[in-house]
Amino acid sequence: MTALDADWGTIGSDPPNDAARQLAFRVLELSYSNSVEPSLVTASAEGGVGIVYKAPGKYAAIECLNRGCMQLLWFSQDGEPQVRRIKKIKRDIKEALEQVAALHAHA
Repeated sequence: MTALDADWGTIGSDPPNDAARQLAFRVLELSYSNSVEPSLVTASAEGGVGIVYKAPGKYAAIECLNRGCMQLLWFSQDGEPQVRRIKKIKRDIKEALEQVAALHAHA
């Protein structure tokens, strides 16, 4: 993961707390075991960890927030931002990763 001692406040967000880090590790573990590798792990503007998946013309991110929740962010085909809450259970995380893979398959 990115340096936890970095100055995350430069983007106006709080550094990740234990809840956000634990969620991020769970997402990363499932990402790699399902061959959906992230492009970048960085700060979330909302406070926590952002796990970013990029492909040409495509963007998706799973945010693991300090509030102890997760959300999937992506852009629709017409460029509109979309968001979906992800439950903390393995099945929902895997479904979010499958959605990321499907979005990128059409890149």
